[in-house]
Amino acid sequence: MNLLILLFNHNLSYRVIKGVNYADLKMNIEITHDKANHQFTAVVDNKVAVLKYAISPDGKTLDYYSTFVPPELRGRNIGQEIVKFALDYAEENGYQVIPSCPFVERFIKRRGKNKN
Repeated sequence: MNLLILLFNHNLSYRVIKGVNYADLKMNIEITHDKANHQFTAVVDNKVAVLKYAISPDGKTLDYYSTFVPPELRGRNIGQEIVKFALDYAEENGYQVIPSCPFVERFIKRRGKNKN
């Protein structure tokens, strides 16, 4: 049995480190912010991953309440990339974030631990 280890980096490119020698594989991902529908989306392989949010009545807080990645795309860090993008957006625009979505909440907790 061959052991296959993949190395991931932040721009979602990956390559085989040990095992079968494939050429570098690139996954292009474009995350967009759909303000009208209060969501961040990524389209990969013609499938849509999404993080949905609500804006508080005072307009100062974003409630990230749902993240969905189609089963075919799971395990490729797409959900994490959307959450990073959404958190960066909130920080750059002075919003507070309520992580109602368990995936977003776990991401924030893990990121906090990794900063130390």
